[in-house]
Amino acid sequence: MWFAVPVAVATVGLVGKLVLRYRQGQLATRALADPPGIRTVARFVLAEDTALDDVLLAVAAEVARGFDHAVEVTVDAIRARPHPLAAKTDVIRSTRTGMHITLALTRAWTGTELGDSAHLLLHRMHAALADHPGVRELSWFARQDRAFADAYQMPVLVANAIVP
Repeated sequence: MWFAVPVAVATVGLVGKLVLRYRQGQLATRALADPPGIRTVARFVLAEDTALDDVLLAVAAEVARGFDHAVEVTVDAIRARPHPLAAKTDVIRSTRTGMHITLALTRAWTGTELGDSAHLLLHRMHAALADHPGVRELSWFARQDRAFADAYQMPVLVANAIVP
């Protein structure tokens, strides 16, 4: 009978550990995948006479309208501070694959949950890219679509809208 207490404590500890691992796995899955209806990766082709720096500056100018602090453009990213005491974090990161360029909203900035502020940021990115004269073939993809197979015209699905 005396061994029932350690067995119960061990069982509760094991169940707690399993629940914690499950929750951490769910958070990791959300960090690696976009929820349905949201695409956080823009893919496009640049016109011959357009530099990536020009596109990043245009996107940074549009994105900066929502920030209370300075936005910095580096060689391959747009950086900002989430709050005045934090270190600078990549908000948007770019990569080049052949003739295609991708701009991705980073989870280091948004966290695992993509709320209204992330949706607004995605719409501002889209506006800057769609209005830039050097951007061609703009499409949006979910983070988990590594083959770029399921292209969309907008980053966030608009409710009750017809999206071709």
